[in-house]
Amino acid sequence: MVDVNRLTGPRVKALAEDSLGRVWIGTVEGLNLVDPTNSTLNTWKNDKKNPLSLPDNQLLSLEIEDSNHLLIGAKTGLTLFEVDKQKFTRIPLGADANSNYIERLLIDRERTLWVLTRNGLFRRPQGQDRFESFVNDPQNPDTIASNWGLGLLEDREGQIWIGTINGLDLFNKASKKFRHFQHNALDTKSLSHNRVHHLFQDSKGRIWVGTAGGLNLLKIDDKGNTEFQLVQDKDGNVDPVGGILEDSNEHIWFSTTAGITRYVPETNTVKHYTQKDGLIKGSYFVGASLRLQNGTLVFGGLNGFTAFRTELI
Repeated sequence: MVDVNRLTGPRVKALAEDSLGRVWIGTVEGLNLVDPTNSTLNTWKNDKKNPLSLPDNQLLSLEIEDSNHLLIGAKTGLTLFEVDKQKFTRIPLGADANSNYIERLLIDRERTLWVLTRNGLFRRPQGQDRFESFVNDPQNPDTIASNWGLGLLEDREGQIWIGTINGLDLFNKASKKFRHFQHNALDTKSLSHNRVHHLFQDSKGRIWVGTAGGLNLLKIDDKGNTEFQLVQDKDGNVDPVGGILEDSNEHIWFSTTAGITRYVPETNTVKHYTQKDGLIKGSYFVGASLRLQNGTLVFGGLNGFTAFRTELI
């Protein structure tokens, strides 16, 4: 895709592809744009002498608004980048530093912007300027499980799922209440770990939950009862999950601190890939995963990224 040595930095934490097939890459040292049509690479970094430059180099999340507008989540805030004007505009979420520590971004089917931070969940409907915030209230069990969120997903029904450091939440848009799914040491069918890193829905509508304690498949019956199936190899091993993707064969691929794993749900088989198989050295980052329009799977990590076509493996 691009030589990692040409990027603003090796630590790839955010990935996004726009409608033109261009790939945006966020590192902890700036923003990158790869255009495969002409093999060009453009980069942007913060320049303390230039107030119009990228506000923060430490990028954590990217979300495409349209082919000319990119939303950038960083450690110090949310930014809108107008590509044609080369203009960066800060979007403040509050005075608190954790409110502007952007972990994940999502634009849903109604064009509502969801922003997950270290101080709760924010949403802004299309056409509005003000954000509505949702924070944890220890005295109210219907509030978000934790103010520190890591994963966001809109499912096929338009429901919003949130991964936090205190379990998985399902947000009810009508009541504005949160339903919690958490680990229970006495229940083997509960979530394997409360630190939820990444959420993914596959082509069959199944929801996968990547946690610090492995990959879980969420199962919901007709009565609304839920259980979680933990994905394990034949030795019962699990690793912290970074990102989750699906290939054209409906196989699930997920990055971990140890490499990349392929899981075949129909046969319940697991295969691990490591640096010996050509992967990058070191672990992969939470949320840094992307399936390109051409089917290529990309996972960002500590030393660049791994990109591959599964049919060639």
